[in-house]
Amino acid sequence: MRKTSNSNHENPEHCPRTVSITKHPVKVSSRYLRVRLYCMRMGLDQRTFAKPNDDGSTPDKRKRIPYSAARNIAGGTRILDKDYSEAGWRQLVDSNLSDASEETRNTMYKRSLPSRIPNHLLRLLARKGPEYNFGAALLQYGPEYFEDFEASQPANKVLSAEFSDTVMWWTFAPYLYQSLTKKSIAPGEAVVKIIDWAKSSDAAKDEGNPLSPRFTLQGLEPFNHHGIRKYALTDKPDDLSHKFTAQEAERIVRDVFGIKDGKE
Repeated sequence: MRKTSNSNHENPEHCPRTVSITKHPVKVSSRYLRVRLYCMRMGLDQRTFAKPNDDGSTPDKRKRIPYSAARNIAGGTRILDKDYSEAGWRQLVDSNLSDASEETRNTMYKRSLPSRIPNHLLRLLARKGPEYNFGAALLQYGPEYFEDFEASQPANKVLSAEFSDTVMWWTFAPYLYQSLTKKSIAPGEAVVKIIDWAKSSDAAKDEGNPLSPRFTLQGLEPFNHHGIRKYALTDKPDDLSHKFTAQEAERIVRDVFGIKDGKE
């Protein structure tokens, strides 16, 4: 009887478990089984969590940022700027979005999106690149989505909360939007798909423990296995938080949204 090493967390096959070299039953951890079943169900390579190549070969993970590196992401979350009086909200918009267009500020004054979503937009619209692009698209196309309160409420339970899935939805949304639009998905359709992704969270379905540090958004299962904690994008677009999120967003668009090169 021997125990495998658990020093290599890159390979789900190296989960702590007991392997028998005799005829005794093999003992396997429940976490290892969950990961293996997830990979089998999604058709993913168990070492890289990526789809096999068209010729059936194993995906090359040398160019990928490993999950072990993602455990060191230093992108911290911060308290949202909040002020629910009309005058106070206008001051927040003006102070956070001083470089934005007058049209953008006027739209933000109206708070056309529910709950805490406008507060998140203050951050996105003050940034550049994927974060600004998604923030602008959500500001334009989001209000129509949330007109139907009953249909949109499950998603808003995630977007406007303070759960682990909430943090990761706002972290991933800009890069999911970038990936979708690069694959020729129309901006409005991309926004709908990303909001709908929130409905895969247990919090949207009133299931599980929403205060758990585990992620239940579809596609983030590898993060639970590799011990990656919630993180936010920093204001430095070249750092690890952005590069890793962009990489994993491509995987989610392909494997969860089922979109490859603009085709579903």
